[in-house]
Amino acid sequence: LEGIRDDVSKYARAVVRDWRSVAPRLLSGVTPGHLALSVVCDIDPGHPEARPLAELVVAPILLLPPGHLRKCNIRLAMTPDGRLQQLAKDAVCRSCGIATDPLPLPPNADPVLTALPRELRLRILEYTDLVTPTRQVMWSGQDRAYSVFAFAYSDRGIADENHRAQFFRCWIGEDLAPEPPSPGCFCRRHHAAFSPACKCWVPPGPSLFLVCRTLYEDAQYVFFSKNRFTVHDYKISPPWALPFVEDCEEDELPPKYPYPNERFAASHFLREIIPAPSLAHLRFLELVFPPYRPGSWPETHHPAMQDWRATIDWLRPRINTRRLTLQLAVSNVGDIALEPYYRPITAEEARDMLKAYMDLVQPLARLADDGLARFYAHFPHPQQWTEEFRFNSTSHDWDRLRRAELALKEHAERCVLGSRYDSLHADGKEEPRLGDWQEMYWDC
Repeated sequence: LEGIRDDVSKYARAVVRDWRSVAPRLLSGVTPGHLALSVVCDIDPGHPEARPLAELVVAPILLLPPGHLRKCNIRLAMTPDGRLQQLAKDAVCRSCGIATDPLPLPPNADPVLTALPRELRLRILEYTDLVTPTRQVMWSGQDRAYSVFAFAYSDRGIADENHRAQFFRCWIGEDLAPEPPSPGCFCRRHHAAFSPACKCWVPPGPSLFLVCRTLYEDAQYVFFSKNRFTVHDYKISPPWALPFVEDCEEDELPPKYPYPNERFAASHFLREIIPAPSLAHLRFLELVFPPYRPGSWPETHHPAMQDWRATIDWLRPRINTRRLTLQLAVSNVGDIALEPYYRPITAEEARDMLKAYMDLVQPLARLADDGLARFYAHFPHPQQWTEEFRFNSTSHDWDRLRRAELALKEHAERCVLGSRYDSLHADGKEEPRLGDWQEMYWDC
């Protein structure tokens, strides 16, 4: 252990020393192509000696002839770390005979991707991690970061569920899980690990964006045009996770919380998060609001509503409206799931909620003036939370509620699209599904 600093614990030193003593004897007697080896050595990536320790761990495996092992999985830290993951990958690929180096180019070949026509470059980039497996990217006002999820429940069938699992939950399924008994998880999405069985999607690193301006612009185009973007006004979480929703006793009235922000998350996302030149690349934008209770929706002259109208005016010359599909939704899981948080609302409060919906919708008509391709609205009708409906509703009342929601949807879409509304659903055109976030709202 020469060169390793003294602040490395005696236990860590002993573990590495024992491994380096045992590994050569173990591996020297292995019949080529027979052994499946899994190694777990969780190092603190923040430790100054993390990389030297990791190199000592993989050193015996790197001494094996290429392709000597039948299978190999290595984990060097519980949390993702690019440096340690690369060490694990190099050792696994060498020991299993997995080629990682590109094929040699002819002497007269131009290896620069930028030498290709732009159409070919874009097609190549579509096969990178710039396009997520579900083609959906989420961003929320609280997390302030891009997120990609694959929810565990789906009404799209077992085949779709299994297809998604291989990109997000590699430990599910016999073909993707390490052979038992497994010493741990080797998912590269969650750990500094490498396993040939893991195909989980991870966000692309900065390399594509730093090569040159041409590839930076190509990567931005692919990322924003080939993925569907969903912006949540609050966290990507079920309604009962809202901070200003409190469980109350039956005889208590829940407190009223005014809308807490001076801007909607959508305004911040469009103005500050997406690079302005990339706004024109957007093809599908979905804006999701949680089911704020009466009194929490901002009123017409609230700063957030004023900023929303200003954002739409600012956005108009910067987006490609003729190629953009816009979807506006207020999440809802039915009155049963929300019952602990909603006292019955009055008819006046129901009207206030409907007015808040339309305050969100009306500025979008300016985008339709510029040729907005498609617009869809999804709003739960507040009638379902009135006292009369909650305690005296019949099956006929639910039918009327459904008709009221359809009428509300049509009213909102006509408000934006005007005379072009009829063509939105003409000739059997199908409406795009809500994003995968809805799976969580129904199944959590």
